[in-house]
Amino acid sequence: MIRMAAVTLLLSSLFLPGCLHSSVPEEPPQLSGTVVDHQHGQGRIQIRINDEEDQQLVWLIEHLDSVILSSEEEPLSISSIRRGMEVNVWIIEREELEGQPRAVIDTMIVYDSN
Repeated sequence: MIRMAAVTLLLSSLFLPGCLHSSVPEEPPQLSGTVVDHQHGQGRIQIRINDEEDQQLVWLIEHLDSVILSSEEEPLSISSIRRGMEVNVWIIEREELEGQPRAVIDTMIVYDSN
């Protein structure tokens, strides 16, 4: 009986960190925008930031630890994201490469354009 409880506790502790990360962060997203392009084979999408002052384009790069969720918080793959979808993004880091802003996705919530 004690062994079974220890195994259950061990298994739950292994899966708990991943479960915690798959939820939506409490702080506001760093970027919000509309998908304007995608390169699924390279694990990236481009968004136009929803900011009335600045219509900046940013490439969002998928990372091994990136969490991509639907508005119902169901897991999505980056290949299911299409032009016109709205996204809220929490990022790991932001940089500029060859004059193009890019950001590595920590968590992204995808809203269908319908």
